[in-house]
Amino acid sequence: MRHINAEIKSPQHCSDSEIAAFSCFVRKGAEVDPTGLKGRIRRAKALAFLYVNRTLVGVAALKQPNEGYRDKVFKAADAALDASSFGLELGWVFVPEEHRGKHYSRVVSAAAVGQADGHLVFSTTRSDNVQMQRTLEHL
Repeated sequence: MRHINAEIKSPQHCSDSEIAAFSCFVRKGAEVDPTGLKGRIRRAKALAFLYVNRTLVGVAALKQPNEGYRDKVFKAADAALDASSFGLELGWVFVPEEHRGKHYSRVVSAAAVGQADGHLVFSTTRSDNVQMQRTLEHL
C-alpha cells in the first residue's frame, strides 16, 4: 500500500538539503536555466514536495514572478487576460519518468496552488507537453 504525502513549506522553513533536493529535481527537468536557481527557489511563496512511502517523487512551486517576466510570458502566449491580475505562478513542476502516469503532477501541483490564498495563478507549459497540459486543465 502506497502512503502519499504532499508537504508544503515556505522556502524560509526549508533546510539546505530540502532546497538542494528541490533544485536537483527541477534541474532534472532540463527546462530551467540553472544559473541562480537556488536563489529563485528561495524567493518562491511555497514549495511542494510529494513523497510516496517517504521517497520524494515530485516537486512544484508557487512562484512570485517579477512583473517583467510575467508580462513577457503573457505577451509570448498572446494571452487576452490582464497579466497584472496574476501575482503568482505555478512552476517547477517535475515528476521523474519512473513515477509518471500516476497523477502525481496533479497532486503536487494542487498542493502548491492551494497556497495561493485567493490570488490568481498562471502557469505555462510546452505545447508538446500533453501530460502537463492535462494537469493544468484538471486544476
